[in-house]
Parts: sequence; C-alpha cells; structure tokens
Amino acid sequence: MDIIKEHLLIPTKYMILTDERICLTAHRNWLSRFLTVGPLNFICHDRLSNDEIAAQPTIDELGGDWLKIYAKVFLIFSYILSKVYNEISM
Repeated sequence: MDIIKEHLLIPTKYMILTDERICLTAHRNWLSRFLTVGPLNFICHDRLSNDEIAAQPTIDELGGDWLKIYAKVFLIFSYILSKVYNEISM
C-alpha cells in the first residue's frame, strides 16, 4: 500500500486491505482526472474525517460522488521501468 500512497498520492486512511485486495475510497472526479491526466492531488472527503473514512463507511454514508475501487500493484512493471530508466541514464 506504500507504493499506492507514494505514486497515486492517496492517504493511508483511504485504503484498506481486504480479502488480499487493496480497496480505495475515492472521489469520482479524482478517478476521472487520474485516468486522463495521471497522479494529482487526492480529493479528501469534505464531511467525514480521516478516521471516519478509515472505518470504511458505506457508499450511502459517503455520498453519491464517492466510489470503492480495488487497486493492484504489479511490482514487476516497476522493476522493468527501473531497469529501462537506469540503462537510458548510462
């Protein structure tokens, strides 16, 4: 989850490991912009505190603009990119 926090700029309390999958609580606008632009400032909930988000409220409690999405980290991709970057830099 540290990789997601670092690269996607998602606060830790907006992530939970469940059934060996990482579940993210994210705003629709953030996801839409992320898919078109890339990593940018994460939109935090305007009514619920970080601790309330960490307690994993339901979608109804979050509001209609919020989603629960699953993320998967592919470390091999990161490793390959690192190798390619190192070869280019030489």
